[in-house]
Amino acid sequence: MSDRKGVFAHHFSWSHQEERLNLDDATLNSFAEAWCFFDDLFALCEGEEDLSDRFSGRPARQVVVQDSVRVKAENADAQSVARSGACGNAGGPAFERAGTAWLEDNVELVRSALAPFEDQLHHLLEVVCEGIEGGGQTLGEVLETRGNLCHALRCLLANMQVWGATGNPRAEGCDFAFLSLGQEIPSGLIEIDSFLSKDEVSARQLGQSRLAEMMSTLHPENLAQFHRHLARARVTVVWREFRRRQSVLQGALGNLCIQGNDGQQEHLDRLVRTIILNLDEIGSFVSTLAAFFKSVDLAEISENPVQGEPRPVIDRSVAGYVMHVDCGHNGPLDEVDLRQLSLHLRVSKFGREEV
Repeated sequence: MSDRKGVFAHHFSWSHQEERLNLDDATLNSFAEAWCFFDDLFALCEGEEDLSDRFSGRPARQVVVQDSVRVKAENADAQSVARSGACGNAGGPAFERAGTAWLEDNVELVRSALAPFEDQLHHLLEVVCEGIEGGGQTLGEVLETRGNLCHALRCLLANMQVWGATGNPRAEGCDFAFLSLGQEIPSGLIEIDSFLSKDEVSARQLGQSRLAEMMSTLHPENLAQFHRHLARARVTVVWREFRRRQSVLQGALGNLCIQGNDGQQEHLDRLVRTIILNLDEIGSFVSTLAAFFKSVDLAEISENPVQGEPRPVIDRSVAGYVMHVDCGHNGPLDEVDLRQLSLHLRVSKFGREEV
């Protein structure tokens, strides 16, 4: 991991500023604070009463943000103001989002109001934390980082640009199959997906003769570009799916009401508006990624429509290539892994004596 970080740090040091996906601390912290809110929200819904010591013994499946970000989120009652027009009338009175202390004080309301929507909200956020991935590390795994979360997020974004995504888009349970984007993916990369796929059906569809031909003609650069295009495509699919699910959930939450109790209805409205605003923060983060990749790559395609190489252009004589395998510690390489290894050995002429 440290070697990969050194490589992309080197490339970013000389690449053009407009080609770097490097978000400022304010943007990254706003995203992290929104995620922290939902982390606390789910904890309360699942039975926790006191959120103060949740950093010890926390289940691995829960997303964790660093302590410093959590402290900021706990003070949200006094500090957070809704963006103009994001919810309610533009120019209206300032709206203070519900923070951790408020959630603890209104735990019964939170649980009863969100019970019908908890799974829906979980799945919406899973689209983001599992769908955004760089160099084999998902956003959800990054959000478990203890320490400098902004740095960890920047490393993920840089990995997405330099190394791309490594996940199998046809894996069981994966809702982010990039092939659904059709024309947005160069046609030559469609076969590479089959070449790398561990799905036997994909290999049969490709055909043994074509598979053998690709093993003798493909270059590691083709695979590198495939992974970089895959990262961009996954972001686009995540953004579309998040926006679709958010619209459905927001419509359902907007109809919540408590009959005959204006005080409780006011609390419920505050909870709903806080959820919507924090979802907007997460959506804004994903939208920024999608817009950046689209703008920087379209600029390159307009200059060189044949090559269409993702930006920034990587000097492989310095960076080298990464071979992505899925064998686990001390596990054997399977047929697809050996296929990739054979390709790299052939191109590097490893073990061959020059005549």
